[in-house]
Amino acid sequence: MNEANQVYVPPKPIDPYEIPSAIRSFLDGNDLPSKPMNAIRLSTVNEEGWAHSSLLSVGEVLALPNAKIRFAISPKSSTTANLLRDGRLTMVIPFDLGVCEMRMRTQQINKEIEGVSLTFFEAEIESIRHLVSAYADVVSGETFSLHEPHAVFKRWDRQIAALRSL
Repeated sequence: MNEANQVYVPPKPIDPYEIPSAIRSFLDGNDLPSKPMNAIRLSTVNEEGWAHSSLLSVGEVLALPNAKIRFAISPKSSTTANLLRDGRLTMVIPFDLGVCEMRMRTQQINKEIEGVSLTFFEAEIESIRHLVSAYADVVSGETFSLHEPHAVFKRWDRQIAALRSL
């Protein structure tokens, strides 16, 4: 197989109660200075129905037992407004040469913590999927490394040309 070709790799479902140990460790809240400083990408749905992206850090997300995750988010952010209105959240984290996508439903935790002026949410994970590519590895955050750059760039040029012609 030529790794530069577009090949669909179906996402691998993961039991929500079996968060991968690397993800659980990344989000365990322990020894934060030693953690990779990868952004944690969140997607919510805005009032117009569009996807809204935001980024959090390991200092704002905590994995709990029983398929739950807690978030501390700026109270004035669009993400907070979206979660209060809709409650749906998708979180994406680099994992095992791809990304781990977790779909969740959130509820606000109505508690103020002195010295922490953030809005708190607890989410229940509804599904987890591991997504990988046949032609590239996710190396960190939203960065990846191509296996065969020349061939992939040629394919991408063709795809962009097709998009422009629409």
